[in-house]
Amino acid sequence: MSKKPDKPELSRNDTEEELAHLALQEQQTHPAEALLHEFQAQQIELEMQNEELRRTQAALEETRDRYVDLYEFAPLGYLTLSRGGTITEVNLTGARLLGVERKQLLHRSFDSFVIPEQHDRWNRLLSNTLQRSGANSCMLTLAKDDGECIQVHLDSQSLMTDGRPSSVSVALTDITLLARTEDSLHEWQQFVEYASWGMAIGDVTNQTLKRVNPAFAKMHGYSVEEMIGKKSIDLFASESKAGYAQYFNTLLDAGYHAFECVRLRNDGSTFPAVMDASIIKGFDGKANYIVSVKDFTERKDAERRMRELTAHIQTIREEEKAIIAREIHDDLGGTLTALKMEAYWLAEELSASNKAEPLLRHVELISQLTENAVNVTRRVITGLRPTILDDLGLLAALEWQAEQFYKHTGISCRVNGIEDKDKLDKQCSIALFRIFQETLTNVARHSGASRVEVEFHCCDEEAMLSVSDNGCGLPDGHTVASTSYGLRGMNERVAQLGGKISFGSRPGGGYTVTATLPLYVDRRKEERA
Repeated sequence: MSKKPDKPELSRNDTEEELAHLALQEQQTHPAEALLHEFQAQQIELEMQNEELRRTQAALEETRDRYVDLYEFAPLGYLTLSRGGTITEVNLTGARLLGVERKQLLHRSFDSFVIPEQHDRWNRLLSNTLQRSGANSCMLTLAKDDGECIQVHLDSQSLMTDGRPSSVSVALTDITLLARTEDSLHEWQQFVEYASWGMAIGDVTNQTLKRVNPAFAKMHGYSVEEMIGKKSIDLFASESKAGYAQYFNTLLDAGYHAFECVRLRNDGSTFPAVMDASIIKGFDGKANYIVSVKDFTERKDAERRMRELTAHIQTIREEEKAIIAREIHDDLGGTLTALKMEAYWLAEELSASNKAEPLLRHVELISQLTENAVNVTRRVITGLRPTILDDLGLLAALEWQAEQFYKHTGISCRVNGIEDKDKLDKQCSIALFRIFQETLTNVARHSGASRVEVEFHCCDEEAMLSVSDNGCGLPDGHTVASTSYGLRGMNERVAQLGGKISFGSRPGGGYTVTATLPLYVDRRKEERA
């Protein structure tokens, strides 16, 4: 027996037609059964319609819930206001912005949150929104009930009923943080614009300037626009360009560097400056450097005048010492010598008489005291101004001082050197001799050395004095204390004459002080004149 082919699925319309056909046949043959069948068909149709309605309702509820969530938890505060400005609807974000529970906001005037100074602005916005179609906006400061104020951007739109505006839709955006950031940025911009020192930002990669303040441009003799894109190295004077690579590498390694340099102006003139530089990252992640530049011309001039004044005072002191030494030598020294000779004469006269023996002892005591006074006078004169320095020159004075040092301390002190007295002026001689004296004092007090080596050389351009001992030296990282007046005095003496001085421990122990002074022909001519 052959298999019957499957019947194709019937559509809803086909089913209804078949049922209707069957129903017609049943009505003709069995009226009651036909009526029951019709009721069953209608029940099936109603159930199918109900199922379709339930699916549609579920989709609508899902869509509604989604839009309610979007409304309630939107980042903006949404409010609906009556024509009089009373709050009729508000989302959760709006209630949170205003700091009041939502149910307490309803029927409350929005005007109560606007600060008094901006009531007119809000009233104009509300009136314009109700009178004109389209969106309106403004910035407002709202005061919460707890006294906190927030900055908001308000957008408003009228809602129409029967062709007339019946209410107002308002959207609030909290811009408090943005406003505060803008205020801070404005303050910093004002600070940078009106700062008395130069400030600039540059690109680390190509080392060019990206932004400068007016003070930076002015001190270099350019306009702000002319400075943009200029190479950093082009603003360094020739005497500082040699160290530019070291400056920049130190900045890259440490992230910060402060140093002194000489800057170059547009007209070719130069000025001394101190610079502070730091590495920062831009919003694009690229490294930039920010620098502040302070013109030190006035300070350097003040330092120069102070050095000149100090040098002048030092010269006067040395001259006064020389005058006092001469007066002591000529007056007091001569008087003591004469007194000593008179005592000798009196002693010889009294020695011939036995009766004068008690007086003779007093005369001998007077003679001894006079001798002691002569020795003290000689030491005072030497301390004030060694005559050997003026008579025989610096090298002889150094050798004499080394011999005196050995006699008083027992520390060996050897001087090696060559001197040309015509090349060495009086100021240099005095300065190097005083530095030598102070160095020997420090050796005796602190070093524990047993030997001191002195090197002295004088050529056409400079004079050099180096004093080295074999003592304990200084530990690594040691810095000179502010109360080390001896070392500070040596630094000042050298600086006054435009020289250099260095202090450092020697390999294997010991300490070395090296002073170098330039020799100026003009200064020697002035002294001889």
